[in-house]
Amino acid sequence: MTWLSGAAGRRLLALLGKYQTDVRLRDDSFNAYRAQSSVARVEWWGRQQVPLIKIDPAYLVGTSLLSDDTARRGFDVSDEFLDLYERHLRQITNTIDSEHASPGGLWEAKCVQANSGATPFHIVDRQVVNSQPPLRLDLLAFSVDPQQPAAIAIELKRDSDNRIQDVPDQLAAYLDVLDPGGEGLRADMADSYRRACEQLQTLGLGAPDPSLIHAGMDVVGIVALANYNTRSELLGRALEGAGRLPRRINFCFLPANGAIPAASQWFVAAGS
Repeated sequence: MTWLSGAAGRRLLALLGKYQTDVRLRDDSFNAYRAQSSVARVEWWGRQQVPLIKIDPAYLVGTSLLSDDTARRGFDVSDEFLDLYERHLRQITNTIDSEHASPGGLWEAKCVQANSGATPFHIVDRQVVNSQPPLRLDLLAFSVDPQQPAAIAIELKRDSDNRIQDVPDQLAAYLDVLDPGGEGLRADMADSYRRACEQLQTLGLGAPDPSLIHAGMDVVGIVALANYNTRSELLGRALEGAGRLPRRINFCFLPANGAIPAASQWFVAAGS
C-alpha cells in the first residue's frame, strides 16, 4: 500500500483505470484484468521488496516491451518502464480483445463491471485459486445488504457449455474451502478480504463496506448461467447432480448486462 500510494503506484493505477482494467488485490500482489487476461501482475520480490510487473509475452507482440529475458522475469516498475507501458497499453489491450479474450472471459468482465456499484452484490475477486490441490473459482462477491451479509461464490457458465454437469461438484468443493464444516466464512479469509476492501477503498477503487465481512458469515454458492438455454438437457443433469450434494447449490440466469439477480430469482434442484 505504501508503494501503491506513491508516485509510481498512483501512475500505474491511473493507467490501468484509463483502459478500464479490473484491479484485484491479493495479500502479496495485485492483478489487473482485461477479460480473463492479466495486463499487469505486480509482485514484490527479495529482501528489498522490489516491485516487478509481469505480463504474458503473448500480449506484448508488436511492442518494444517484448523481450525474452524481461518477459520471463518481469519488469522493474521504473519511470522508464511506465513511459513505455503508457505508450503501448492501448495496443496490449487491443491484442487481448482481438486474440485472447474468450467469450467466457468477456462475460466474466461484464459480470464484474455490472456488480461493482450500487447493486445487491459487489464482486471483490476473480480467478481465485486456493487450497491444495488447487481449486479455481470464477468470481467472489459479497452481499451489500447489512441485514443479510454473505459471501457469494460464483461459477459462471455461458451458452450450452457441456461442462455444466461438473460445475455443482466443483463449486461445492470450493465452498468447503471457504466454509469448512458449514460453520461460515473462514476467519483468515474474512480478515484477508476485509483488508482488501479497506485497501480498495483507500485507493479509490470501490469495494463493499469492510465492516460487513466477518468470520462465520454465510457463504452461498451460485452457478450463474449466461445466455444459457433454459431447456438444456445438460442443465437438467447439473440440477440433478446438485440435488444430491450436501451443499445447497443455487442457480440463476444472468441478464444481458451481467448483473446478478436478487436471491428471489435463484432456483435449486427439486428437493434441495
